[in-house]
Amino acid sequence: MTVNKFTGIFMAIFIAGVLTVSLIQDAAKHKTGEQPFAATNTITDASAWLVSPEPLIEGKNNEKIRPLIGSMSGAVAVHYRGPKNIVAIGLEYWKGGVKTGTSNGLSMTLMDQEKDKQGNYIFDGHIVYSLQDRSDPNRSGIAYRELVYAIVSPNGYVSSTFKVDIPEGIKMWSGIQLPQETKVPLDESTTVWGVQGTDQQQMSSYSSPTETLQRADWAMSVRLGFNDSDHTAAK
Repeated sequence: MTVNKFTGIFMAIFIAGVLTVSLIQDAAKHKTGEQPFAATNTITDASAWLVSPEPLIEGKNNEKIRPLIGSMSGAVAVHYRGPKNIVAIGLEYWKGGVKTGTSNGLSMTLMDQEKDKQGNYIFDGHIVYSLQDRSDPNRSGIAYRELVYAIVSPNGYVSSTFKVDIPEGIKMWSGIQLPQETKVPLDESTTVWGVQGTDQQQMSSYSSPTETLQRADWAMSVRLGFNDSDHTAAK
């Protein structure tokens, strides 16, 4: 999947004004025209899946897209081989280092043709995201912020938006990034992105998203995992 494909997805979301989840497209009818993802990382541990950060924009020719997707945007590459057929995202709120709320996010169902010879489902895809400022014509300044995000596979993508309720009084805020490639047990999920804020004059980030969330005054995080058909939210 190329960088131009990522920005194309965001452009399609912005231009169309998508406010609801896109339907999962049938691979036989809706080809993306892309070649299958090249697995840059090889999964040698059958009990784990891999997720790693990657740039959303590369090269000067793509910098003109920057104003549309914002500075707080990015992507992660995901490599999964396992028994579960649903790619699932959960959205979490944190306050004072304690999780205060969760919400089901996007999910994508893997099809039988996406299995290997051993019967494991294969997902070599990406999660792309961008936090956007939204304005209100009846008031000055930023009215609210909205997360635009998508699950991207070789056969298509699903996308949605999520209104991020940042408390009043937040003076400073920044993104929470996945710092490096992470190996995750097959039956577990992990935080792939987030945003934190504070009403103080300074704020710190730590070596892992988990530690940052547990120390943040306020935060919202995006959690990724793989589930079966009976459980669609990332646990």
